[in-house]
Amino acid sequence: MVPFLLLGLVGATVASFCGQAAVPFTFQVLRAGYPVLGCARPRCFGWTANGTRVADSAQFYRINGKEDGYLRRSDVLLRQPFKTQGFVPQLSSCETNYRQNGCDAGQWIGGLAPQSDAYSKTLQSRCCSYGPLFNSEDRGIAQLHPGQMVVGGEVTQSGRLVAFDYIANLNKIIADNGTIIYNVHVRRMQCLDEETASETITANNAIIPSAQRGLEKNPLDVAPSDIQLQTVQEHNAQALAAPTQVFGQPPGFQTPQLPNNSSGSSSQLPR
Repeated sequence: MVPFLLLGLVGATVASFCGQAAVPFTFQVLRAGYPVLGCARPRCFGWTANGTRVADSAQFYRINGKEDGYLRRSDVLLRQPFKTQGFVPQLSSCETNYRQNGCDAGQWIGGLAPQSDAYSKTLQSRCCSYGPLFNSEDRGIAQLHPGQMVVGGEVTQSGRLVAFDYIANLNKIIADNGTIIYNVHVRRMQCLDEETASETITANNAIIPSAQRGLEKNPLDVAPSDIQLQTVQEHNAQALAAPTQVFGQPPGFQTPQLPNNSSGSSSQLPR
């Protein structure tokens, strides 16, 4: 029993974690098969009762030269604190341990334990609970292969922030032919900007060279579209939060058209 307990403590120490003040909004499978979890701090989350940003507690682990997660760069910028009467703190409550059976209703994937072997069937995740998630909408399940990613993030309606798509759960499968497959469960929670101000997201955050649509302006001003499954080129940068459908519409995934010089592949998911 002692070696087992020690192993568990080490895993929690070096594992990736979005923190209690960030939301998982992208999930990528590197070509080598390793997962990467992207975290964001939208306008509707990560505030204390006095209207100030919660200190960052995110941490990530480097595996074979690649980090297994990141915090969206634009969210690190300082913002002026605000406070309204009756303001409720917007924080998640995260479990201290990593488990293998996925997350429950009212939770999202807050972190992943590092994988030394990409072909291992074991996937340990750290789950975070947040009350409003019980009223979230199911957006469907995207099936990812190495070299692909799902992008969630801010959802706007008539130019206003109304919702946020997040990574609710993950399942890992090793097919009989050795193919690595991740089933990514995406859900949508209500997300309103208390200050009715637009989030500033710059083109410096993009790691999707083939998805340049809308990078010249604030992505929140781009017309909403479906959650996207995209093929990406791997390099050291943060991910762009792509806009998706408006709150209340049926779930769906689509694959964007890639330039002819793009590397890798992407697949159409069933509706």
